[in-house]
Amino acid sequence: MVGLRNIILTDNRLSCDYLPDCEDAGGHITIDATTYEIIKIVAAQYESSNSAMYISLARRRLIEILQSGEPLPERAAIAIF
Repeated sequence: MVGLRNIILTDNRLSCDYLPDCEDAGGHITIDATTYEIIKIVAAQYESSNSAMYISLARRRLIEILQSGEPLPERAAIAIF
């Protein structure tokens, strides 16, 4: 599971903290709200053999949130099976 916290949209940039497996040592991602390109990543300090997967999942969930047209939630999650 990847938890997203502090989801904020400012100046056409959507950002959040992401927490792999809901660990305390999360990272931060910022994407362009129009192009969905990653602008900045602060990688999570989490021992993983596939850290890029967590970044990709966080980005995908942020895009889904933008495309939904709903108000931004403060938190979101992505289940990994």
